[in-house]
Parts: sequence; C-alpha cells; structure tokens
Amino acid sequence: MTLEREWSETIEQARRGWQADMRPDVLEPLGDLAAVAAHETTDDTTAPNGSSIALLIEHRGARAVLGADAFGAVLGGGLKGVADHRGLRALEVDAFKLPHHASRRNVTEALLEVAPAHHYLVSTNGDTYHHPDDEALARVVLSAPDGPTLWFNYRTQRTARWADPQLCERYGYSARFPADPETGAVLELPATA
Repeated sequence: MTLEREWSETIEQARRGWQADMRPDVLEPLGDLAAVAAHETTDDTTAPNGSSIALLIEHRGARAVLGADAFGAVLGGGLKGVADHRGLRALEVDAFKLPHHASRRNVTEALLEVAPAHHYLVSTNGDTYHHPDDEALARVVLSAPDGPTLWFNYRTQRTARWADPQLCERYGYSARFPADPETGAVLELPATA
C-alpha cells in the first residue's frame, strides 16, 4: 500500500515536470577512511527501495550478491539466515553488487560483515544522486579482509578518486574501470565446482 501511494505520487510529480534534487556534488578528502566510514548516517526507509528484489546467485562454486536497492538490514538479515542455515559465521561471496549504487544509507558495516567479498561492484554514473557515497566505499575497504577490488562501471570525478595509488596502497585495495566505457567492465568469476 505504501509503495502504491508513493508510486502514484511520483508519477504525478513526473507529469508536472518534477526533477530530482540537482545539488552540486561536493567531494570531501579521502585521506582517513576510518573517519569517512564513521560519518553518522540514517538507514534507507523509502518504500520503492524496500520493495527491491535482491539476489544471491550461486553457480559452479561461484557466488554473487546482486543487492538491488535493498535495505542493508533486510539484505544482511537474509544473507545471515543463509549463512546460519549452512552453519557458517558469514557467507563469503566472490562478487557483491552493492545496494542502491553504494549509498551510505544501504551499505552498512553489519551487511558487509555477513557477506564479505573479493569484488565489490558499483553501478551508477552518479549524475542525479551523487552515488557512490564515500562512507559506503570506505566501509567496504575497511571491512574486507583480503584487499578487495572495487569495480566501477563509470570513471567520474567521484569514482576516479578511489583509484588514487597512494590510497589503494595505504588501505590494500584496488579499483577497476571499464577499458572501453561503451562496452563496460567484465568480471569473470572462476568456477570451483
């Protein structure tokens, strides 16, 4: 019911020519990722994002989470349930497409702890809502135990900062971008079963 009401309101706003908040994108320094990650944020509570369908895909031993726009607590709870059912403390995955384009309101420390990954994917050009949020990516880098790889489908002023060689070396991660923006990035996960 909430989604239906919000959907109708959104459609009406679109008919009247409503546009998203086009505030300027202000980029803060990334030097101390612990301080960036610690910025207080509120959880996402929007009905459209709460209705997202996230997926855990397992094929031939490879495992990926496609986080859609899911709430961090809901997605984390579901992944924790799978881990518990399998007798695991955490459900390690090969690739994790971060929820809501790596929004600080959806990427929580608890979510990252329950599903640590080797590769974290961010799918957005950031034009409208300025995602990915620095807080979300800082949480990813600080929580991943084995030097994760951040995959971006666009090289923008916001995402290119995460490929700074000094930052990558200091925090032990890497950043990847498409070689050709027209074709996108390809991440191949090895089959282990």
